[in-house]
Amino acid sequence: MQETSTSRGPHEHREPQLTEPTVVQDVFITGAAVEVADGYVRVVGWTQLPTVSGQMPERRISTRNVYPNAVFEDMVAQWRRGKSSRK
Repeated sequence: MQETSTSRGPHEHREPQLTEPTVVQDVFITGAAVEVADGYVRVVGWTQLPTVSGQMPERRISTRNVYPNAVFEDMVAQWRRGKSSRK
């Protein structure tokens, strides 16, 4: 997993250590909506639930994330590099 960060100051030579004092669960989503705003990108992810006969389809929000533009752009670039290397 590659890291993406915006905390690159003039005196920083390395990124701070990445720690996980509380276990954060992975969230699997089946769809997402992306809102691009001034200086940030907001992503709302959902999971579509299976339907039982007679029930209305339902999409439940699973995650909401807000990223500075630079972080989101780095994530997309990493995704593209990873996708192109698998061809």
